[in-house]
Amino acid sequence: MRTLIIDDEEYVRMTLEQALREEGCQVTAAKNGQQGIDALQARPFDCVITDLRMPGTDGRAVLKWIAEHQPDVDVIMLTGHGDVKDAVDAIKHGAWDFLVKETPFDAGVVKAALTKLKTVRALRKENLAARHGGFTRDVIVEGPSTTWQALKARIAHVAPASAPVLI
Repeated sequence: MRTLIIDDEEYVRMTLEQALREEGCQVTAAKNGQQGIDALQARPFDCVITDLRMPGTDGRAVLKWIAEHQPDVDVIMLTGHGDVKDAVDAIKHGAWDFLVKETPFDAGVVKAALTKLKTVRALRKENLAARHGGFTRDVIVEGPSTTWQALKARIAHVAPASAPVLI
């Protein structure tokens, strides 16, 4: 899973980065919201784990940007100062989960949430494939005709885009 960690606390970033790499995730870390948004614009991610309160561009702004520009990215919101209102607001605006950072910080809670998220993402993919007759963007079909080869070339050209493509 391609995961972006956005947190202004270096210890939290490093702890999460190490824990998620041990889980097999491809991890990128950013120390503030604007760096996180820049990373999202530069490459695709499956999940963003962001702190709620940071100087400058905070987690709410990151969540809003993702909802507007990359709604397929799942967001796990972290905070050391959360209350019920913050949690409800984050979930209402598209966060997949809302977790409170305990002191001392333990990445185990985030790893457990990420494990659940992986299961949900796999089920979503399976459901999408079932609704589309078993085809997803990961399926490669071969054919010898020149028309088919031209179509495959066009598909390869648009495949990196995050927008849906109708063929």
